[in-house]
Amino acid sequence: MNELMYSILWYVQMDKASVLGDAIKYMKQLQARLETLEEQAEDNKKAGSTVQVKRSIIFTNNDDDSNSNNQPLPEIEVRVSSKDVLIKIQCDKHSGRAATVLGQLENLNLTVQSSTFLPFGNNIVDVTIVAQVNKLII
Repeated sequence: MNELMYSILWYVQMDKASVLGDAIKYMKQLQARLETLEEQAEDNKKAGSTVQVKRSIIFTNNDDDSNSNNQPLPEIEVRVSSKDVLIKIQCDKHSGRAATVLGQLENLNLTVQSSTFLPFGNNIVDVTIVAQVNKLII
């Protein structure tokens, strides 16, 4: 009878030890998962950044800069989240502006998901574009 009692006590102690061991392993897995999620959250914060661009000089490809001196400068705001890009531009009304802007976005490997060109006042157009990055430019 004593042998049976010792066997049962040994089995119970081993069972408690294995349960505690499994619990410790599980806690370590949870800690590793938490660290991974925190790193992903930090990366998402970095990716979801906003850049406000205000230019004091307009650069052109041609040598004739006389037209650029009379133009009001555009206000541009860009927000990036992962592969999604939100672009807001406020600039002067100009014939062909939509085609120029959309063409430049294609050159930057962006696929336009939606775009709006809304007149504001008599001389300004407000442009909002949602695009996705096709591939990273290195």
